[in-house]
Amino acid sequence: MSGHFSPRLLERLSVDSTGSTSSSGPAQRWRSRSFSLSSCRSPASIRSARSESQLLTSRSPKGGSGPSLFQKPARDGFLLQQRLRAWDMANGAKRARILATFNERCQGYSATQLEHEFFGSASLFFARVTSWFRLTYSHPKSCARSQLRALAAFLTATGGHKYVLEFIEVGGHLVLLDMLQSPTQAHAHAQVLRLLRCIVGSGPHFQNVIKKSPSIGVVINTMYRTISPSALEEGKRLLVEMGSVDQDMMDTILRHLTTDLVDDGPELRPCFVFAIRCLLDRPNAPLIEQFDPYLVILSSTNLEVQSEGQELILVLLKKHPSMLPRLVTSLVEMIAARQTTTPSARATPEHRRGSSGTSSRSTRVSNSTPVGAASTDTSYTMHVLDYTAAGATKLLSTLLNKYPEIKGDVIRAKTHLIVARNLACMTLQLVRTESGNLLRQLFVDSGIQTELTRLIGGDLISTILFEPDLIRRGFSKRVRQRLNAIPTE
Repeated sequence: MSGHFSPRLLERLSVDSTGSTSSSGPAQRWRSRSFSLSSCRSPASIRSARSESQLLTSRSPKGGSGPSLFQKPARDGFLLQQRLRAWDMANGAKRARILATFNERCQGYSATQLEHEFFGSASLFFARVTSWFRLTYSHPKSCARSQLRALAAFLTATGGHKYVLEFIEVGGHLVLLDMLQSPTQAHAHAQVLRLLRCIVGSGPHFQNVIKKSPSIGVVINTMYRTISPSALEEGKRLLVEMGSVDQDMMDTILRHLTTDLVDDGPELRPCFVFAIRCLLDRPNAPLIEQFDPYLVILSSTNLEVQSEGQELILVLLKKHPSMLPRLVTSLVEMIAARQTTTPSARATPEHRRGSSGTSSRSTRVSNSTPVGAASTDTSYTMHVLDYTAAGATKLLSTLLNKYPEIKGDVIRAKTHLIVARNLACMTLQLVRTESGNLLRQLFVDSGIQTELTRLIGGDLISTILFEPDLIRRGFSKRVRQRLNAIPTE
């Protein structure tokens, strides 16, 4: 040993950590030497060991123990290796904390920022997250939400098409579709649909990949099962984006949605009507030869659905103006339906579901007729007819404003007499309000004013013209008798 070290160095190595010279035997001096030699490493190696120790033992921002990899940006490739090594060695709980820190730090990053965070090797971390997601997504206790948020940080990053391509190449879109069909992953449906929207919106190549998978049926069935408003919102927007891929997918989606317009629940119908309207408003939309399948939307008791249905019919009319006379005739018949329906009429399927509003796909009506079912069906029927008359009257008022040339057809159909009788409706205030609005438009014609003045009197005409609040409140029994006595022939 003396041949390799000078006597002065050996004397210094024999000094212990307290600075005192060791007076022990040879064994104690060799332990002191080995400790001192280990402390004589280069400053770079000491800093590396210290950073790795802090990396693996630091606490996460939420207070849990475990690796916190993204509190500070990486400064060299060695720290990147530490990050990946810490992920590979971590168990499920520690990986969940790593993802929580990553989601808190890197959400909203562009692809350039993500690459800077991982020194040009962000795909290495993305591949690890994707693999862990594919292996554990079906487990009931998996942290699917954190995994989906981390995937969304890559897939939705600006300029991150390469991450979408990597995700598609390993079958990630098929895993997302499988999650939509799993009843245990209902809490993650909105996030899954959002990721599918991102994939469809990334370009023609990714759209073709989605087209080859059974995505349309899976998305529509998911919308039927889910109770999350955010999932319904993402689902309807996904259907619109999928319908823009090509003509075949648009026709398929329109066929599904149009068929389900009568049979869907109150939560789904606004979504379906919105998707149909957006698809039919596109330049490559198919030709619609009749409006009858879409007029059923006006019978909905949901005013939001009625508004969407009216916008949809206006979109169709803009592309097919030749259908205007036929549409006016259909609307007049819908307005008059509440006056000609017999009490024994059957209720529509939408209102036979009851107050729960569940879809007929999950609720079966018993074949046996309980006591009082006839009166219940009659009340439901009149309720639906009132909303139908209100929606058709409002749409006809809009058409009169946009297409004044139909005024002659409206007058010849004696629409003013039918609408005046609807002022006597006491079951729905909306019927009276919309009827008054339409009559004020028709009173521009002097012949209509003269005819109605002769039938109901000038005082009631003044009320219709200048007292809309009284119309909303409703008329007295005597006035309603005068209105009901108006002949419609």
